[in-house]
Amino acid sequence: MSEAKSLKRPMDLSGEWRLKKVEGDLDQFFKDMGYSYLIRKAAALVMLALRKTEIITMDAFKFQCFEKGGSVSNPLHRQEFELKMGGNMISWIDPTGAVVDLRARWEDGTKQTLVFETGNENFPKYVKKYMKGEHMISTVQCIDKDGKLMPGVVVNVYEKVLKK
Repeated sequence: MSEAKSLKRPMDLSGEWRLKKVEGDLDQFFKDMGYSYLIRKAAALVMLALRKTEIITMDAFKFQCFEKGGSVSNPLHRQEFELKMGGNMISWIDPTGAVVDLRARWEDGTKQTLVFETGNENFPKYVKKYMKGEHMISTVQCIDKDGKLMPGVVVNVYEKVLKK
């Protein structure tokens, strides 16, 4: 088989995605962020109840997203943003309502996993988006002061909204 035929096309998450469920070690994730026990328990309950939709348009070079919901501080949250793969950071509003820096890149040469990294915050995040079967998976972890991933992982499972 020729080398050109063996290369996969870049992952394409284009479409409308609805958050189906939140999994993972929410308590450890919020502990990694420095939250107290009571705040961690309340935050985990809020996360499990969040409703979020992402409308994505993308190709190998850019990622555009219109988000609806998904904010702890504002359930009616709406924002639209565009990132160039490997480009400069942009300002973005995180789920707590804070304005942070955000950058996107491909995880490796296969272009099957997107990585988003935040900056300009106490506990920067490392977010991976990829496909698992028919679902879009988005994992979120904090990054420590040495640049290493912390143990708490939130796993957001999205299902594609089919147009009727």
